[in-house]
Amino acid sequence: MIEYDDRLREVERRNGESVSLKKQLEVTKKQLETTIIEVSKVKWELQSALVEVSGLKMSMPTERDAAVQEFLVDPSSDDDSDNEASIGEQSQESEDGLEDADECGDGDVVETQSDIVRGSTSYEDDS
Repeated sequence: MIEYDDRLREVERRNGESVSLKKQLEVTKKQLETTIIEVSKVKWELQSALVEVSGLKMSMPTERDAAVQEFLVDPSSDDDSDNEASIGEQSQESEDGLEDADECGDGDVVETQSDIVRGSTSYEDDS
């Protein structure tokens, strides 16, 4: 009978430990679910930010092209006499100050703004 009582106490003790562990498991499960939800929200926010950054990145060349176009002169326009004079001055300044900038070290030809307007390149002028 003593063995039976000892075994019964051991089973009750283990049962109590099991109940305690089960309660801890439920608490941990709820914490994990909350953490998963928070991680999902952060992941969504990061994906949204990535989409926004990608959109901004895609718009950068467009803005750059618009800025370049703003400084280029349309040679077919009749009322650009002031612009043509300023381009001439710019090309003279660039020829005076940057004569060796016409060719890069790798043999590529560099077009100046006045070359673009005239429709020629520095390479063609050398021929």
